[in-house]
Amino acid sequence: MARSTFSAKINETKGAEFTQGEIASIKRRYSLDANVVVEIFFTQDVSNLDTMTN
Repeated sequence: MARSTFSAKINETKGAEFTQGEIASIKRRYSLDANVVVEIFFTQDVSNLDTMTN
């Protein structure tokens, strides 16, 4: 995978996302358990600035 493609997937730019096959391959390669996979690929990161109310 090209660096630019990987970067787009990590940053979810230009509609790029990891496929189920890619996620499964990463899970196997790095011996990740299901909870870690969910944290990495399916948990929405929200900065504190985005959640602060005035």
